Amino acid sequence: MTKSAVIEAVRQWPIEDQLHFVEQIWEEITVSNCDPQLSAEQKLEFQKRLHNYRLNPEDSMTPEQLITHLRRIR
Repeated sequence: MTKSAVIEAVRQWPIEDQLHFVEQIWEEITVSNCDPQLSAEQKLEFQKRLHNYRLNPEDSMTPEQLITHLRRIR
């Protein structure tokens, strides 16, 4: 199965299942001791988001708020 086919199949799942799947994949990556390097663009984006968070932490969402938001817009 190609990556595109997997992504398309996962899109058909309920959002809660999609999020659980992503969490499982992320957990697999973290326990594999993988240390991927961020590109310069990714580092810049991370710094920008961290800066915005520090300026306006009240604008952030908790994981529960994010799930609720995603369910509403779907």
